[in-house]
Amino acid sequence: MQDLLSGILAQTQPKQNTTATDTITKLCDRLLNSTLLEDRRAAVLGLKGFCREYREAVVTGGLRGLIAELQRDRLDTETVRATLETVLLLFMSDNASKTADVDYIALWLADEFTQREENITLLIDILENNDFYVRLYTLQLLAAILSNRTERTQQCVFAAPLGISRLVSTLDDHREAIQNDAVMLLLHLVDGHPDIQKLVAFENTFDKTFIIIEREGGVEGGVMARDCLRLIANLLRFNPSNQNLFRETSCIPRLSNLMIVGKGDTNWDAQKVKNLILVLEICRLFVVEGSLGTPANQNILFQAGVLMNVLRLAFADSTNIQVRAMALVTTGDLIRGNEEIQEKFANIDVPYINVSVPGEPNHIQLEAEVIPVIQALLNWTLSNSSIYAFDLRVGASMCLEAYFSNNNGTRIAFLEDAMDAYFNDSRSPKNAKLLSALLDHETDARTDPYRTWFACVIMLHIFEGGQELKDLARSITIGDEEQGEEVVTAIQTVSANLVASLQYNLDTRIPIAYIMLLSVWLYEDYDAIDDFLSEGSSVQSLVADVSQSSSHDVLVEGMCTTVLAVLYGYSTTSSPVPRPVLHRLLISRIGRDSFIMKLRLLRRHSLVRDFNSSEILSAEKDATGLPKVFFNRVFIDFFKDRYSRLEKVLDKDPNRDPISPEAIEAQNELAIETMENLQKELEALKSQLAATEGEKQKTEESLAEEKQKAETSLASSAVKMDALSREREKLETELQESESVIKKLQDNLAAAGKELTDEREKSREIERKLGNTAQSLGMERNKLEKRVKELDDSARRANNRIDNLEKELGKSKERALQAESALRALKESSTNERAKLESKVKQSEESKTFAHSMLEESEKKNKQLSSKSDQLQTLLDGFKTKANELQSKIDSLQSHDSDKDRQLDNLQSEITKKQVHISALQAELNLSQNALDDLRSETATLRNRLSSAEEELKDSKERFELDLKSSQEKLAGEASKSVYLQKELDAKKAEVETLQSSLKESEEKMDDLLLVLSDLEDKLQKNGEEGEENDAEGDDEEEEEDDLTEEVGDVNGDARLKMNGSILEGQIDEDTEDEVD
Repeated sequence: MQDLLSGILAQTQPKQNTTATDTITKLCDRLLNSTLLEDRRAAVLGLKGFCREYREAVVTGGLRGLIAELQRDRLDTETVRATLETVLLLFMSDNASKTADVDYIALWLADEFTQREENITLLIDILENNDFYVRLYTLQLLAAILSNRTERTQQCVFAAPLGISRLVSTLDDHREAIQNDAVMLLLHLVDGHPDIQKLVAFENTFDKTFIIIEREGGVEGGVMARDCLRLIANLLRFNPSNQNLFRETSCIPRLSNLMIVGKGDTNWDAQKVKNLILVLEICRLFVVEGSLGTPANQNILFQAGVLMNVLRLAFADSTNIQVRAMALVTTGDLIRGNEEIQEKFANIDVPYINVSVPGEPNHIQLEAEVIPVIQALLNWTLSNSSIYAFDLRVGASMCLEAYFSNNNGTRIAFLEDAMDAYFNDSRSPKNAKLLSALLDHETDARTDPYRTWFACVIMLHIFEGGQELKDLARSITIGDEEQGEEVVTAIQTVSANLVASLQYNLDTRIPIAYIMLLSVWLYEDYDAIDDFLSEGSSVQSLVADVSQSSSHDVLVEGMCTTVLAVLYGYSTTSSPVPRPVLHRLLISRIGRDSFIMKLRLLRRHSLVRDFNSSEILSAEKDATGLPKVFFNRVFIDFFKDRYSRLEKVLDKDPNRDPISPEAIEAQNELAIETMENLQKELEALKSQLAATEGEKQKTEESLAEEKQKAETSLASSAVKMDALSREREKLETELQESESVIKKLQDNLAAAGKELTDEREKSREIERKLGNTAQSLGMERNKLEKRVKELDDSARRANNRIDNLEKELGKSKERALQAESALRALKESSTNERAKLESKVKQSEESKTFAHSMLEESEKKNKQLSSKSDQLQTLLDGFKTKANELQSKIDSLQSHDSDKDRQLDNLQSEITKKQVHISALQAELNLSQNALDDLRSETATLRNRLSSAEEELKDSKERFELDLKSSQEKLAGEASKSVYLQKELDAKKAEVETLQSSLKESEEKMDDLLLVLSDLEDKLQKNGEEGEENDAEGDDEEEEEDDLTEEVGDVNGDARLKMNGSILEGQIDEDTEDEVD
């Protein structure tokens, strides 16, 4: 009872605004800070009473408290219900907000909920409460937030855990209000969000919505059934995965059954019509033109019987005319571009229904006879003159267009049947004739202008098949030449009808229809142009209508100008009206500027500029009750694509024939071939470029490897040079040993000479002893033979050594070649390193000293190598001379002592042994000589390279010296400048020091003056009571104060001077530092 009284008291409205504001503030504070549930509930009810009149105040002070209350007391049903109702009232705009374009308070509320995803998750969690009002208010609150902040709300719901499933689960609630709000919420939630569409569809939403639709009575149901159909349409629109799910869950038969209408059903209220149109639009979502899945969906829908049910709905005896028109449009979408279904569609027979019987719009006349569906569509398109059946005529023509789409076979068969029917004399209303509406002069053209218009539109769609169909239509002739009648072609007949419609001021749609057909028919067709120009009066009439600007409106003048542009653009000098004559006629009668202006006015007209083929069923009506439909998609596309060419047509040479389409085709083919060849060449060049890049990369890698190898070979050559130097030292030691051996031999020869004299004296004794020593000689002979064998072995070894030396010599030559290649690479690298060396030389003086040291070391090494090579050469020359002298001495001794051969056999054998040893030494000397020659050649090459390197070093040295001189000059200039700045700095510092000293003096004066001032203040206090003396003293004191103020001013000036001096000193220091830098 206490809660009830507190709620009633809280709902009482205050009388004054100030009291209401205070009350709202107190209620908001109680809502946030109360600890008792009853107090918080009473605060919510109190705020609810203020929501309508004080909406802004409640939102400002209590919105966050209300959201927090939903979170805090979510388990209390009554509190949650009151809170939700209060927030919903805040979303409802008052009268002032309704007049505004945007309800900013509602946007504020939606932002407060959507800025934190937890708030939307909280509302979705509240849906678990089974209370009727809690669920209903929660769904309405989510719908209100969604309508104000759609994208953000979709993101929050998508991110909420189990958010989609809980929303979809509300469809299972059998309470109608909750179901209705749930469907509306899902309907707007899935709109434009493919991810949410998929999640909602996979929660078995299709089955749940069909259950609701069937429970509502199908298409007979009310708004609930319509909303469910709209939800299905939003789930399927541009979502292939949902369309696949719809097919796989056997929903297509359930959708098809909704189109079944009972025979003789006359209950066609507005809601049923809307529901059936929605069902047909859902079918069209599967067969959108240009979609990749359209052919497969067409076959599936055809197999499910959807096409037959749509046709039954279109040709039922009591179908509403709007539903009938939409059924025909849907039929066209189901067969468009599918040849197999188009052939099966053409074999279908339907009942003949005459919907043009005068009376009510939905009154029909049914006859038992059946006719082919194509003929029935043609009848509805051409024979229905009622203005109420325009949508039906549009639907029938669109169905015929879809029947022709991407199928020239059906176009040719239809046109041939139309030609046969035209030359047949039967005039039955069951068999409307396309060519009769197109070629014959209609007496009821004023009452039904769309008969001619639809006939021309059908022919336009037939001509989309190409030149073959144009030629077939051009072969139609009227009149029998054998009976003396004039033979008139179809183009001439259409042109004559066009001229007649212009002369008799028939409805604008009729000449526009004829011109649309002729423009497309004549374009790029020289024979058709000549056929039209054979009747010169038609051209004269068109020119006259265009030149008389006041006779017709902008549309007709622009259309006549268009067909004249086509005529001139593809006329020739041999045409019935020659091209120059036609050009003079257009220029003289119309004028170039006027010609172009009429085309521009047509292009800028709203009916052409803003043309949309999908709006033809909802077109506005003019004063006569006819819809404002003048153009067709085929002509609009034709005109817009070729407008620039038509606008410039009069600028072309009239004495020169235009290029034929065949020539253009040939040029295009040639251009295509050349383009393909160029593309092939481009691909070949690209492949070559890739190959060259690969080769370049390979060569770079190989060069890097070779560089590395050269570096390694250079290091190895350095090692080999060290080894050669060691071998040279060994050879020098061997030469010294050989010299010592030669000296010993010389000593032996001297001793041998002495012994020879002794032996002469003892020869007789020797002869005596010869017999005794024969045996000993034999033994010695054996020993000598062994010694000879040993010498032979040593000779073989020497030969082997010589071979090894020759091999080593070849290897050394190869190494020398490698060294030369390495030196070449080094020369190339030296050229690369030259720039680096120059930059390094410019950077520092240390590089200069390093270069000088390197140059001196290289010169020293060169001198050492040259001195060593000279010493070796002198040693070799001395060795040769000594060997020659020894050989000459030996020869002289042999010639001189020829008589003593027997006695000197032993000595001779020793000499021969020594000669063998000398010959071995000579061979070794030759090898060393060859090696020395190689070393000389290598040293020569090294000298050349060193000379070139010295020249390069000299150049770099000269450049470095020049750069050094320039830098020294710059440094000298900078030094002089720094000296000058230093002088100025010293002068400024001196000035600053003087200023500082003066500042100190002024400070001392300031202190003295302050003391004097304090004394004066004391005196003034003491002498303040005396009048006259004070006046006199006051004057003195004023003078003293003036003096003091002057001194203080001087002190302040000195202080300012000091401050300026310090600032000036800082600026001078900064300037000098910058200049020195």
